Amino acid sequence: MYYICCVLFICVLAAPTRRAIFLLVASQSMIAGVIAANFDTARPTVSKHITNTHRVLLLKQEQNGREIYYHINAKKMKDNGTELMVDGGLTR
Repeated sequence: MYYICCVLFICVLAAPTRRAIFLLVASQSMIAGVIAANFDTARPTVSKHITNTHRVLLLKQEQNGREIYYHINAKKMKDNGTELMVDGGLTR
């Protein structure tokens, strides 16, 4: 099971847009609209990337009223043996 999780983790972060979303919310929690505003692609496309990243538990959702905030799932990062460095790079 651990290897399946690691493969999914790598596959999700292999996509440049998902990796950019991941690094974007690493600094602070954001709602989908704010995340989408940082990209030149259509909002539904960004939403799909957010959903895929959330599915493998790299992002957590937290509802606050009508808004859903996304942030890094630190426990999942630790489980995969990966740390997010301050300079924005991923390292093992």
